[in-house]
Amino acid sequence: KAGLLLWNNSYGNVFSTRIAENGSGVALFGGGYVALNTGTTVENNSSTGVGADGGSVIMLNSGHIINNGGNGVDLGDTSVIRGFGEAVISKNKSWGITCDGPPAVSQIVRGSQMLVYDNEYGDINCPLNP
Repeated sequence: KAGLLLWNNSYGNVFSTRIAENGSGVALFGGGYVALNTGTTVENNSSTGVGADGGSVIMLNSGHIINNGGNGVDLGDTSVIRGFGEAVISKNKSWGITCDGPPAVSQIVRGSQMLVYDNEYGDINCPLNP
């Protein structure tokens, strides 16, 4: 079970909240959109911290995705993560960010201060554009 589920173009704007101890922290489907803002931490979930599929968007605006049992972020299909401010993705038990392979076109838009580090399998596992 997800701590926060957004789907079919629904929107969540989260401030100063701890999303923890769920199956996955946040799950987005079908154009879901979440903004994880300052003071928000997605942590200690048994699987993925934040998963996005079907053209969904994750805005990580100084939020933290840490210490989850799977990947910090899973990007599927045409989903996007955009990091701003002092965003952190760290110490997850698998990858920091992972993306589906072709024909998916997931994207990472990384601000200068978005940090992805110290994840067990590595930090970013996404195909490179030729």
